[in-house]
Amino acid sequence: MFTLEDFNVKRETFNLSSGTHVVLFNRTKMPVHLLITFIAGSRFDPEGKEGLAHFMEHMLLAGTKTYPTKDIMAGFIEDLGGSIGASTSSDKLDINVSLGDPHDTESAIRLVSDVLLNALFDEKTIEKERGAILRELESKKSNPSKMLVEISRPLVYQKTVVGKSNLGTAESIGSITKEDMLGFYHKFIKSSLATIIVAGDLSKDTLLPLLEKHLSLPQGERPIFENDLPVFRDKVIEYAFFDNKSIETRLSFRTPNMANSDTRTLSLLASILAGGRTGVLIKKLRYERGLIYSINSNNGSFVDGGAFNITTSVAKSKLQEVLDIICIEIKRMASEGSTADELQLVKNRLTKSTKTKMQTSEAWVDVHDYRDLYYPNDTWTIEDYLKEVESVTIEDIKRVTEKYLTANNWYLSLAGSVDDAFVQSIKINL
Repeated sequence: MFTLEDFNVKRETFNLSSGTHVVLFNRTKMPVHLLITFIAGSRFDPEGKEGLAHFMEHMLLAGTKTYPTKDIMAGFIEDLGGSIGASTSSDKLDINVSLGDPHDTESAIRLVSDVLLNALFDEKTIEKERGAILRELESKKSNPSKMLVEISRPLVYQKTVVGKSNLGTAESIGSITKEDMLGFYHKFIKSSLATIIVAGDLSKDTLLPLLEKHLSLPQGERPIFENDLPVFRDKVIEYAFFDNKSIETRLSFRTPNMANSDTRTLSLLASILAGGRTGVLIKKLRYERGLIYSINSNNGSFVDGGAFNITTSVAKSKLQEVLDIICIEIKRMASEGSTADELQLVKNRLTKSTKTKMQTSEAWVDVHDYRDLYYPNDTWTIEDYLKEVESVTIEDIKRVTEKYLTANNWYLSLAGSVDDAFVQSIKINL
């Protein structure tokens, strides 16, 4: 079992005078990765303004008082051998910076400060970014794999705030005004609950004064979240039509929030079913029958919910056969659990690959960022992850399959040559 010491990592946490929570993974002779993450995702978009959080992400990196254009901003950080980026999900908005030389940390922090406190919200830039987002939306609509994800979210999380599209629609994007952006900015960014996570060759004594000087943001009121969002099944199948021979397919099941003890077991179940090249479903569907090329499975969890997904691409004529085989294996897991060999192989793969995966500063930030944002008072590290993996039993696999992967908890998303008549013919035999 690996410990932080095995990775030559020391974890420290502290708060800035403003209340901002900071997590530092100190690792000598390593580059720096800094992330400032906000509770500011698409779930907070007002009705009719879907895509506002994502639009905000674009605007923050579109130009500042010091760096008025994207190329000037990029030139500054690239001259340091680094990069700056941003992303938005349902739950959070992230600004991140990577650096090769820890001595350049203050310059990078000044840049992030300028992005967060001096962003330009001028009409000309807003319209340029609106056009870019609309092109991004069109690109997604022309890609079956991307559209599968886009239609899956509102189906699986129907009637909840998490069911909103991150990008929004052409109509909602077009309706977003400068005033909408400034309102979102002041509520969720300039005066928000943020967490700063840093990994690399930095000490607290070096980092703390730099953050106090440049990134001591005022802290807003923390939202209140349910333990688990309600489950609705008014509709269980959704599709997007594409004139393709194959159908992108995702079978989903609602699962509990990240803090629930079943979450790690569900992740191992996903790995047993379709992890690596030894997953049960890759063997059954590809190696034995040649029905698919690839398949993957995951359990994605967050502060108030989650979903277990099995995703693949299959010929239209073979879809029912593939779904039947998937259901057979799910029922086997529910009645018998995995075999001892199946479970041990997954444990070995996940545990022993950790040392390889955790060799970058960015990995240390990415593995811990969500929990440190949403559960700042709980100390959870990669050590806890490894202990959770090792503790899962065959009975646990059986229990969570029987509890969550059931006949009254499934959703099916399809992108391909599908119509209502075809959808009505599909059977999920659980």
